[in-house]
Amino acid sequence: MQNCTQEILVGFDEIKQERYITLEEQKEFTDFLENLGIDSHDLDWCATKYEKRKCISGYDNHTKKTNYLLCGSRGKCPRCSMAYATSKANVTYQSIKRNISDRVDFDLKMNQLVLTLPKPLHELDKKIFSKMIKQFMIELNIHAYGYVIQTRHSSDPLANPYHHAHILSLNFKEVNQKIVRCDYFFDTNKMRNIWKSIIEKNTKLSVEGNVNVHTEYASVHKEKGRCIHLLKYVYRYSLEDLFKVQVRNHSINYVQKSHFKEIRDKVLSLIDEKKPKVVWCGLMASTKQKQLMKMISDIGYDWQNLKSIKLDLMIKANTCQCGLQFEEIPYETGLYNGDNEPVYPS
Repeated sequence: MQNCTQEILVGFDEIKQERYITLEEQKEFTDFLENLGIDSHDLDWCATKYEKRKCISGYDNHTKKTNYLLCGSRGKCPRCSMAYATSKANVTYQSIKRNISDRVDFDLKMNQLVLTLPKPLHELDKKIFSKMIKQFMIELNIHAYGYVIQTRHSSDPLANPYHHAHILSLNFKEVNQKIVRCDYFFDTNKMRNIWKSIIEKNTKLSVEGNVNVHTEYASVHKEKGRCIHLLKYVYRYSLEDLFKVQVRNHSINYVQKSHFKEIRDKVLSLIDEKKPKVVWCGLMASTKQKQLMKMISDIGYDWQNLKSIKLDLMIKANTCQCGLQFEEIPYETGLYNGDNEPVYPS
């Protein structure tokens, strides 16, 4: 077993689990649900209890870890929904970094593209929309990407359906059975023209003016935070948007906006809604994994699957800075007193 010495471990900090929302926000959101007649019992106690664990070395000055007991009601609890999106984003980021970025000889970029539709097509059939997305990516010569079709507008999640696509692409392609770098920065005017043409071709709708297309990119190796932010967006629940609009930003007060029963039904529909799935395509498709491994390295290597990466991240999260694990049994439990409230820009 690895040895730990007091001399090199003085001043270790306490690690506290991310809380995502404040106690005040938690109460305001549960009150919002209760006022609509929607039970929020689990959300009332989510993360109100903590557990503290010490390093198994036994030294009091080693890192201590504080965890919170979560309700696990993803899609209904904003805290657990945000925790899920963060966890999925971290695992996916590590998969891309370890399996691809760390093994190619260029700076791999993650590019986000957002495709929207004209108002008459906001409820376009998702199968047609998916076909259009793939046509767009072929036109841009993008070979490795994933996309998710979301149906709600983040600024007004209880409004009528608003189908739009978030696409995450990576700047590599295959040339002579080798992985090589390709473009990651795209001409937005060209993108708009391509997307407009695809819309008109597939829907027979004559589009007046420009269509909306958004793009931004980040380095997988150098900009971990930005990449995880982009990934969190495709894994998020619509419940997070409802929480931010109603509670955090106070941009809409749905209780006062419309008839009580109508709002209640819309909130229940959002909570019960199945989270849209991220679809990986081209060289990022699961069926291409063996081919991708071979193209990156002729000698081959062990591809780290999502399950093993998730386990690895869990082990690291429960490891003291000295390299030893935290004790399984907490040395202290209690009620959270607000000593770790998240702070957000006003």
